Amino acid sequence: MSRLLTLLPLLAAAADAQLNTPGTPPNTLTPEERAAGWKLLFDGHSFQGWRDPATQNPPNDGWSIVDGALRTRPNPKIKDDLITEDLFENFELTFEWRVDPGHNGGVKYLIQSMNCWASSELAPRGVKGGRATQRTDVRPGEKLTCNNAGLEYQLVDDQRHRDGKDPLSQSGSIYKIAPALSLAALPAGEWNQSRIVLRANTAEHWLNGRRVAHLELESDALKQRLPSAALYWIRVSPIALQHHNDTAAYRSLKIRTIPD
Repeated sequence: MSRLLTLLPLLAAAADAQLNTPGTPPNTLTPEERAAGWKLLFDGHSFQGWRDPATQNPPNDGWSIVDGALRTRPNPKIKDDLITEDLFENFELTFEWRVDPGHNGGVKYLIQSMNCWASSELAPRGVKGGRATQRTDVRPGEKLTCNNAGLEYQLVDDQRHRDGKDPLSQSGSIYKIAPALSLAALPAGEWNQSRIVLRANTAEHWLNGRRVAHLELESDALKQRLPSAALYWIRVSPIALQHHNDTAAYRSLKIRTIPD
């Protein structure tokens, strides 16, 4: 029995490492993936390839790298989405994620605008308002919140978080635009596999091997949610990991360009 107890953590770690591609550790590419045009967005140990918030508006305490994953820190002084340096148009993106019990996060793409506002440090959690500003402008006694308006792949504890009660905000949904067609997320604390496919006029969300959401980019649902889409449509944009003031972790982010 003692030998079994010793082996259990090792077996769990081995299974965890094989979530993305069998036999491939997190944050790595196989030769076959490289040949197919896949690229890593995260190397597992640095913010290379990302607009590191700590250098944009120090002292930023919203993001850290823990055990090979990009991880949000709850209730930071500066709450900032993490944004790629590169821009993307038609692509296939795969990634692994997990959230703490009762928490949520998201992956954003087709970003139409980026907004920041500053508020008092004494303001209750979740209260917005204050003054519109820039990432580099934080005055004494203020907190800064920056986020991005675009399409969002919702990540949430469907069992405990209020968003899990509505298909428009369940895991895998195109947040508040296209509902999740089924509950496919694993329990909070476990790693999930997700995929976003953006091609021509469609967006697809996949979760743990199942297609869970689909959207036509010229749909009325999108224009109602993002009024700017009725006037213009920014088709080349960065990828952003949402900081929702909760604890969420991301790893094995891989992307490749696909034809229209």
